[in-house]
Amino acid sequence: MRMLHPAILLLPILAGAANFGRVNDPDGYVNIRMQASRTSQVLETVNQSECVETFGSNDGWTHIAYTSKNGTTSGYIRSSRLLKKPPCEGQGVEVALGKCTYGTILLEEVHTIPDLQKWFAQFSSCKNSDADEQIATLLSNLLIEKWEPNLLEINDFQSDNAFISFVISHIDATWSDANLDALAGPEKTCNAVKAASFCTQMKAKARKVRGK
Repeated sequence: MRMLHPAILLLPILAGAANFGRVNDPDGYVNIRMQASRTSQVLETVNQSECVETFGSNDGWTHIAYTSKNGTTSGYIRSSRLLKKPPCEGQGVEVALGKCTYGTILLEEVHTIPDLQKWFAQFSSCKNSDADEQIATLLSNLLIEKWEPNLLEINDFQSDNAFISFVISHIDATWSDANLDALAGPEKTCNAVKAASFCTQMKAKARKVRGK
């Protein structure tokens, strides 16, 4: 039985329990301060319209947590600089975990090349070494174990050059020699005409990585 990432098990809890506010400041950003005081140290800034998780307010200040590519910052924001409407609907889990962490978790739900393309459209801006290794392993499994069905599905996105480059870049040295040889070998044919160019690029990359 496939084991889910522990954070996936928390998604319904996070989505149901968390409260969020959207930054609304005429300066275009708001400061997160260490303490609930205008003279307290500034820990981070949050740009206009971004969402933060909120944990309650007192004396005009709201205790918040803000997750970005740099990590999660907990502190205080002036309550008057936060809006509850429009709400951060659909962003609860992503904001609570951080977009790129959330994206890495969602890789566990990718089962086909089209699934991966949809993931790429949403999370291509994320630079995460853990995700890169996971993507390489995922591609290895998809292309070696399910070559024919995935090759045929490639027909639908021949014009998506960014995604094609993304796939090629993840045929790398983290693959096993056996899988690289299998991809480069004659058993994996490029019979799907629309996918022939992409197929040829993938096989060439496998040979290059293997030094052949």
